[in-house]
Amino acid sequence: MAATAPANTVEVPICRLGALGRAYDTPAVCRAYTYKEQPLNDHAWKLGQAASSVKPGGDYIDTGLSLLQQLEEAGFGVFELRALREVKP
Repeated sequence: MAATAPANTVEVPICRLGALGRAYDTPAVCRAYTYKEQPLNDHAWKLGQAASSVKPGGDYIDTGLSLLQQLEEAGFGVFELRALREVKP
């Protein structure tokens, strides 16, 4: 007999860590922030600080990698949302 999820839960796809697709699996509670699902002020401040610390120069690849580095140092990561938006609750 297959296990079923309780009625008040929503199944979401597994988020993968990095371009190589290692599963992001941690025992800690992690939150995904979007503009619609905004963080509280303390995390929004940390995000703004990280964004302001991006090193200027280079092309969009350099800028994107610098942003990823600054976000990671501030305790954040980035997930691609395309697959999550395709999930219907």
